[in-house]
Amino acid sequence: MSSSQVLPKDEIVIYPAFISSNGGTIEGRIIKQRKMRQFSFEDGWRRNLTRSLSLMINRERKCVPFTLTFGEHHYTGTTDDEGYFKVAIQTNSHVHGWQKITVKSTFSQHEGQCLVIGEQVTCGVITDLDDTILVSEVTKKLRLLTNTFLKNPLQREAVVGAAQVYHHLTAQQPHTPIFYLSATPRQLFHFVQGFLQHYDFPAGLIITRRLTRDEAGDSLHVKTYKIEKITAIFNALPHVKFTLIGDDGEHDPDIYHEIQSRFPLQVEGVWIRRIVHTKLKYPQQQDFETLLTSLT
Repeated sequence: MSSSQVLPKDEIVIYPAFISSNGGTIEGRIIKQRKMRQFSFEDGWRRNLTRSLSLMINRERKCVPFTLTFGEHHYTGTTDDEGYFKVAIQTNSHVHGWQKITVKSTFSQHEGQCLVIGEQVTCGVITDLDDTILVSEVTKKLRLLTNTFLKNPLQREAVVGAAQVYHHLTAQQPHTPIFYLSATPRQLFHFVQGFLQHYDFPAGLIITRRLTRDEAGDSLHVKTYKIEKITAIFNALPHVKFTLIGDDGEHDPDIYHEIQSRFPLQVEGVWIRRIVHTKLKYPQQQDFETLLTSLT
């Protein structure tokens, strides 16, 4: 190989993961590196649209060997046909709290984080994003598309006081897990991450939807997708009681009602931000505005 030849460079995405006493999985994706400008308040809608579309259209690196390092353990594998990888971790003999993950491919290396949740952790939070803490206007499709593709994370609007409430809820115990559950495609993961960091929400597990051509993809039906993800969290953490937070723009009240029916002993409370209806649909659910008012 000529010394002047420039090798291709991979872009490695590691999705925040958690490991319980039953183990867990670490997922990510390897794609060809993209040249992306940093987010700026001054970005116009054309630049934001171009960036959004470039994130949605990836050149995946399929069948690429990689090594994942977590603590003293090393795992090897290859990416699938869409560049995704998934590593099963069988042990939880790690220091509790956020721990470093390193993934190396032939041409790149990237670090991520994994939350090790011990048996001493007994409370957690699962929250929706759109119109619960991130103003998206889901019920108005044109406004939703405008907010999603023509604005960047620094230009999006957060629900006033929500970050303060979430810090309060996650400060009850060390390493209290908070899951940010979104139906946003995984390709826009960095947008969600950027928004949460910009508005100082507590570090947590961001769950975005994997839309793929194979059976490994998530359901296209939002309600089914969210119920499956929440059920998996509850099954993995049977010792944890969760506070569930959402809004009444679409399916959250029904989703949380079904989850509470299935796991009555694991639900600490359900809080719904009212953006459409004047009354709550289910009597056991509470108004998120009350929580905002009491803690801010």
